[in-house]
Parts: sequence; structure tokens; C-alpha cells
Amino acid sequence: MQRTHRPDTEACADSRILGPVEVITGENRLAIEGRRTRILLAMLLVWRNQIVSLDALIDGLWPHGPPSSAKSTLHAHISRLRGALAAAGPLAGSERVGRKPPGYELRTLDGEVDADRFERMLAVAEAAMQERRFASASSTLRDALLLVHGPMLGECRDEPFAQAEVARLEAMQVRAQRGEPARRLLQVTHGRTCVDSRRQWRHAKNVWHNAMLRSMVQTLTAPFRRGRRRSHVDPALARGRPRATANRDWG
Repeated sequence: MQRTHRPDTEACADSRILGPVEVITGENRLAIEGRRTRILLAMLLVWRNQIVSLDALIDGLWPHGPPSSAKSTLHAHISRLRGALAAAGPLAGSERVGRKPPGYELRTLDGEVDADRFERMLAVAEAAMQERRFASASSTLRDALLLVHGPMLGECRDEPFAQAEVARLEAMQVRAQRGEPARRLLQVTHGRTCVDSRRQWRHAKNVWHNAMLRSMVQTLTAPFRRGRRRSHVDPALARGRPRATANRDWG
């Protein structure tokens, strides 16, 4: 039976962006009604624990131009989102989505967001590979890949604000997937002849290094492979989350 991976604290919400954007509490999936409300949740999760300006939120919700009632409509979506998140763990809805000039901030607790857990597990696995603890690396990589439950950010993946984060998450997924062949090259099973361990280690390191290069190339070329140019991405949105701006020097 496939294992499920949840935050360490049962009372915490399980916020997911490694696939369709959703929030799980216990065994229940919170109902987030309305596509723009779900896009708003995705934006706040991408820039979690950071203040996102009203202008950035409006540009993300209406990338082709906001209506005259954009601010009041945004506040209505915030209110709807707060109501949906009221059951999401120990923080109340208004504490989850706080009003902090010049915008709003979504607060998450440690381990609540699947992307944070994935990133942490990938770092642990890579460290284990470097230390030649291959069984531990393999187990951690398998657990990390089980967190992926669909296309990154789901229906929001093609929105301009999501481009850099989708590329970053997909690059991490590639690193985890490429780590598995490297681990298998070094796994010596009972009843088989062991090859030269030094040659085996060099081969595995090359596989791992090539995976890192592929991840970098995939990250840098993601907007172009989707048929989009960087000029379509709002610079204010790209600056909203530091980790999502590693690729701001795209040509």
C-alpha cells in the first residue's frame, strides 16, 4: 500500500503545490470554490510567509488587465479564502492570511507545504549520496517522489506568476528521478559479482552530476519550452519570492 506523507504535526494543514493546489486537514480536502480564489491561494503559497503586495496579487489574478473593481473583488476572494482555511490547523483564517501593508501574507508552519518537505528530503538524499549511504539516499528519494501528485501547481501552472516556481519544482523532481539510477548503479545485490567499486563510484557520480546539469538546463529553458517569453512575466511578481527568482537572468 502506498504510504502517505503528511506534516509531522497532525493538527497542521497539508498544503500541496507538487500537483494540483490543495489543502488537506486530516482526511479532508478543503473546498476552495472559484478558480480565481484557487489562483490566489496558489500565489500566496508560492510566496508563503512573505508579504505580497496588492498590485502583485491583482496582476496575478488578472494578467491581461484588471477590471475597475479589482481591489474590492480581491478583498472578496481573500475573505472567501480565509473562510475556507479556517479549518486548516491551529491558525485561524485571519491569522493564516494576514493583512500586512502593502498587501497580504499567508502564514504556514514548518513542514506544512509539500514543496518544503520535498526540498529538504532531496538535500538529505544528496548528502547521503555524497557520503555513500546509498540505501538511505534511495529510501529518501522514493519518499520524496511520492509527494508529487500531478503537474506542478495544477491548473495554475501556466499563469505568469507560476512560471519560475514551476521550473524550480520540476528541476527538483528531475534531480530526484535522476538520483535513483545513480543509486542503483552502486547497489550490490546478493549472488551477483561486485564490479570494481572505484569505477562504479565514478560512474554513479557522473550520472548524478549529469542530473544536476539537466536540472539547470530544464530550469533555464522552461519558459521557452512552454512557448512563452520572459517578457510576459511581470517583474514585480518575479521578485515576489527569492527562491523563485534564481532564473531572473533569462535571455
